Amino acid sequence: MNIEYGSCKTLFHKDCDAYVVLEREFCKKDTYCFPIEDFSIEPFGNFVAAVAIALDLVSEGEKVCVCDKGGCGRSGTVAGAVLAYLYKDVSFPRFKKFVRVEYRLFKECPEKPEQEQAIRLSWGAFHHFSEEAFRLLTRTTFTKGAFVTAVNEGRKGKFIPILLVTRKPPHGSEANIRMNVDELKKVSGRFSYRVLQEFMKVPKEGRIVKLEEVKPEEVCPYALSFAAFEGSVFKVQDPREALRLLSQALLLREL
Repeated sequence: MNIEYGSCKTLFHKDCDAYVVLEREFCKKDTYCFPIEDFSIEPFGNFVAAVAIALDLVSEGEKVCVCDKGGCGRSGTVAGAVLAYLYKDVSFPRFKKFVRVEYRLFKECPEKPEQEQAIRLSWGAFHHFSEEAFRLLTRTTFTKGAFVTAVNEGRKGKFIPILLVTRKPPHGSEANIRMNVDELKKVSGRFSYRVLQEFMKVPKEGRIVKLEEVKPEEVCPYALSFAAFEGSVFKVQDPREALRLLSQALLLREL
């Protein structure tokens, strides 16, 4: 597979066709720069954009090197999500076993629970929705121990938890989607284009709400469907209300 991850200092000396850089201090000309905070996946929008561009470049036959300062956590997370798309048709245990053996993922890297969950989140989205998963992932951010996604098209966003890393849902908290859009525009591939188009219409900030506070017309089918697949909504919301909204979302889902 034409993707490698590691530290920028090491990979800059290797024969790579393209560099996806996740550490601001190593961003330079002829690289794709999507800074992510050390030991985290924030901003999650840059994570999604980095995955999209890496997939565009890999699909063109280029060798892509994803790098950060340490070369394990952030870069391993992005590389893992790229592989999650490429191996989306296999079961998660098989995928996890493969990347552990071939890429040291889920063994040494990533370093944080939310980074591992970001790979799992990506695999689940790609497995259930294929390329349409980018609609869900572009709407997603990470805050206060939870992955949350925007479910409406309004100017002020409503976000619901779709995957909790901690046990307490962050109801009432602020959410904010950030992405290096200028860098994303440099590539006109099918993945980066889909992410850019979705980003332009999704609410960038708003409050995290309970599922029963979301109006049916505000439901984003992919977000709610994936929330049900993960089972997280049933841990924090009324299952009957979740089932009602989920049923409507599935009926509206594009095939």
